Parts: sequence; structure tokens; C-alpha cells
Amino acid sequence: MFFNKKKEDAQLREDIRNYLNQLQDVIKRMADNSKSCKQYCITIFAGYLALFGVQFEKNNSIPIYIHIGMLLIIIVFMCLDAWYLKFERLFRNIFNDYVKICKNNINDALIARRIYDFNITAPYAIGKNTDFFEILFSTSVLPVYMSQIGLIILQLLIQYDIFNMLDYI
Repeated sequence: MFFNKKKEDAQLREDIRNYLNQLQDVIKRMADNSKSCKQYCITIFAGYLALFGVQFEKNNSIPIYIHIGMLLIIIVFMCLDAWYLKFERLFRNIFNDYVKICKNNINDALIARRIYDFNITAPYAIGKNTDFFEILFSTSVLPVYMSQIGLIILQLLIQYDIFNMLDYI
């Protein structure tokens, strides 16, 4: 009887370890996807800046639809980045709650029942900082994309010579 209990405890500990590793892998994947969104957007924006520089040097103007298209691309990447960060935080909440349960040794039945639970709609997953719009305007998303949007606005002002028009007002 004692041998079986010890074997069950070892299996439970192994299952807990596997579950926490899987959660960490999901969290890492979401963080990597968020980072990739920023990298791809910056790469596309660098191409846009190069196009603007070449056209500005030739005294040609870039059609307005290219500026609008770039703004839409930035907004799409910004939303996608926030979406990945939301899921990263949801899974991190699941991870932290499960570690708290195991650390405090609250209830063996609860520990066993929650193994391999990836339910992001559970009350313990939805917690602080998991609102999409809160994440969208957070310091990890907003500065990267707003700086790009600000540069596009500046380029529009330069291209359409708004600064010289202000002298006539």
C-alpha cells in the first residue's frame, strides 16, 4: 500500500512538472510572436522610410494611398501584438495560480484536477492586465507603433509642405 502511494506521488510530481513546462512553452511562444510582430513591422516600416527618402531626394511625392496603407499595416501589427500579449498574460496567470496552489499545498484533489488545464476563460486566468485595450495602450505596445505613426504624420506634413503653409497664416 505504501509503495503504491509513493509511486502515485512521484507520477503526480512528474505530471505537475510536465504541465508547468508546457505552460512555460506556451508563454514563451506568445512572447516570441509578440516580438516577431514588432520586428516585422519595423522591417516593413524601414522599407517605407527608404521609399520616402528616395522619392524625397528626387522631389517626387509618394501617393497618399501608400501612407494610408502603411498606417493600416502598423495598426494591424499593433493589434496582433496586443493579442499575443493578452494570451501570454492569460497563460501566465494560469501558471502563477497553479504554482501558488502547489506551493501552498492547498488541496491534492485540486492540484490533480487542474493538471493540463489550459482554460483561458477560467476565473483564475482572467485577472489583472488581461484586457485587450489596456494591453493595446500599454508601454510594451504603444511606444513602438505610435513612434512609427508619428513619423508617417511628420512625413505627410513634410511632403505636403504644411510647415511652409503655416508662414502664410
